[in-house]
Amino acid sequence: MAAELARTRPDTKVLYLSGFTRSVAIQRGIMDASMALLPKPFSRDALAKTIRDVLKPNDHTPTED
Repeated sequence: MAAELARTRPDTKVLYLSGFTRSVAIQRGIMDASMALLPKPFSRDALAKTIRDVLKPNDHTPTED
C-alpha cells in the first residue's frame, strides 16, 4: 500500500511499524533508510513522538510542542 501511495501521492507520509530492527528491515528490502520506522514493542509516548516527527513540515519550520 505504501508503494502505491508513493507512486500516486508522493507527498504522503508513511510510518512503518515492525518487529524488525531498522537494519534488518533494510537488509531484507522491506524498507530503505529514508523511511520512518517505529520498532515493536513501543510505548504510547514513543508512538506519539514518532508521529509528531514524521508529520513535521519538511521546510524546517519550527513547530510548537
